[in-house]
This record gives sequence, structure tokens and C-alpha cells, in this order.
Amino acid sequence: MWLANHFYFIAHVDSTGKLRLNPRVAGLGLGAALLAELMVQRRVAVQNGDIVVTNPHPTEDLLQHQVLDRILSEPKRHPIRDWLSYLGTSAIDDVAQRLTRAGALEVYEAKKLFGGVERRYTPVSMNDAAWPAVRLARALAMGGELDLADQALAGIIKATALDRHVLKDDAGGRASRYLASIIAGLPEPLRLLVVETEITVGRAVLSQRT
Repeated sequence: MWLANHFYFIAHVDSTGKLRLNPRVAGLGLGAALLAELMVQRRVAVQNGDIVVTNPHPTEDLLQHQVLDRILSEPKRHPIRDWLSYLGTSAIDDVAQRLTRAGALEVYEAKKLFGGVERRYTPVSMNDAAWPAVRLARALAMGGELDLADQALAGIIKATALDRHVLKDDAGGRASRYLASIIAGLPEPLRLLVVETEITVGRAVLSQRT
């Protein structure tokens, strides 16, 4: 699965599809994950803090192509945090629809009490939904080698405080220390993405408290 798909499942309860995070934080994390997918594929890069397209050719994934097209359509460059905020407004639903097309989620629509329709997504398989968190926790606990996509995923997990869920059994702190070393060793564009995600998440949480 794509990186953002893994993050989606980790950010939701595998049995119910309920969010573990504040929706705004989850959206920012998924926005970061979508950008990370394009960075790992060398479709976009970071120049002077701005997201720039380095390979404009269509990707094999519809959602990635839509994100790439949106970046290309802008008349000027924008910094990472602007794209996080923009993508974060629809990223939960966008990734859920991608997972639904892939047959990993089922969608239900229910009428709201005062009009309108509420859309809910639930995993088709609880085991498949739980696996991304289990797999990442095992890799971090064992100090195993992670590919670049998993390194980026781990960084975004930390930036959104989902490491508290993924590493809940890390009594000795070994996995947490390994996670910190992975983030420190990320290629510069991905490291900047993780840093900006953590800053943007922190501001979002603070604004909701005031």
C-alpha cells in the first residue's frame, strides 16, 4: 500500500474506523504522507523551503496525480506548511476514497439529524487495518532496516504523536530511540517535511485550546 494508506490505518481504530487523532491533526498527517509519497518517488522536492515539482509526468495513482496537478497549477511556489494546510482539509476523505477503490474500506452513508449525509468508512479486514501499526512497531523494536517510505512514515507518525499508539509496548524505550535516529538521518527534504508537520500540528492543537 501507499505510505498515506498506511498512515490512514494507523490513525484509525482497526475495528471501527474511528479516528485516534483530532481530525485536523489526522488531516495534516495525511497531507504530509501524500507529499512524502511524491518525495520518495522523486516527483517533488524542497527548494528554499518551498515544494517544487521535479517530475511532472503522471503517476500510476489517481490521488498522487491529483496532488501533483494541484502543485503544478499554482502560479507561484508555496512552502511546505501551506501545502500541509491545504491538503489536510480533504486528505482524510481523499485517502479513504483511494482505499475504498482498492477494496480495503467500505463506505456507509447515513442521514444526519438536521439534514445532510454523513459518510463513514470502516475496514473490510480488521487484520489488514491493524497490520501497518504492528509491522512498523516490530521493525522499530528490532532495529530492522526500513526502506525510505517506511522511514518517512515513521517520521510522520512521530510528528503527529501517533508513536504513543504504535510504540505503546516500548517499555525500555529502545524503539523510541531508534525512531529518533531514523528521523535524524532522513534525507533533507523528508526531514524538513517531518519538522514542518510537527510544527504545523503543534500550532493546530494550540489554536484549538485557545
